[in-house]
Amino acid sequence: MPADWREDLKQFLISGGTSGRKHHEVHDRLQRQAHAKAIDIELEGLLVQEKVQKFYVPTGMRGKPATIWRATIKILKRER
Repeated sequence: MPADWREDLKQFLISGGTSGRKHHEVHDRLQRQAHAKAIDIELEGLLVQEKVQKFYVPTGMRGKPATIWRATIKILKRER
């Protein structure tokens, strides 16, 4: 497992492929490494940088749709 939870987050999103990962899956994966608020802030930061995409998909049940996070090719680029 990567030392930094942010790297674990990126690898988990990449491994989600074109289908992406449900929001609750991301939180379940990282709940022992970071607070929920920190995870959400990191995801929104990646969204602004266009390193992830955010989708809302119907769940088939009444209520709000599921949030899906999907990595883009930009997530592989290193920061300078």
